[in-house]
Amino acid sequence: MEQAELSLQTGKECLSGPLRITCMSDLGRQHIAPLLSAFVKDNPEVTPYLHLSDGITSLAEDSYDLGIRYGNLIDSTMIAKKLASNRRVLCASPEYLKKRGTPQSPQDLLNHDCLAMVRVTSH
Repeated sequence: MEQAELSLQTGKECLSGPLRITCMSDLGRQHIAPLLSAFVKDNPEVTPYLHLSDGITSLAEDSYDLGIRYGNLIDSTMIAKKLASNRRVLCASPEYLKKRGTPQSPQDLLNHDCLAMVRVTSH
């Protein structure tokens, strides 16, 4: 983010120019869009571009200044900074648990029907 801000300054007193950000759809709508709106209000010379996508995006090839994603960093040439924790919750209906039993360990999930949110992190 610091590098993006520096590129927007280009020797000026205020930030100006395009700011291209890519982000996961849910995170972008809930958190980044409101923050970006406030940022642009404070920096009216900045032209924001927020690309919301759950797929793989190449920051360099697609000329993004900043990419915000969940998970582990695959490309070791990139710089990652933890912004927040991402807590997950395991849920089941009482009927399902009565029928299939309550898992006591993560290993027990191998014997259960699970709907999992999976983020693809490689090509």
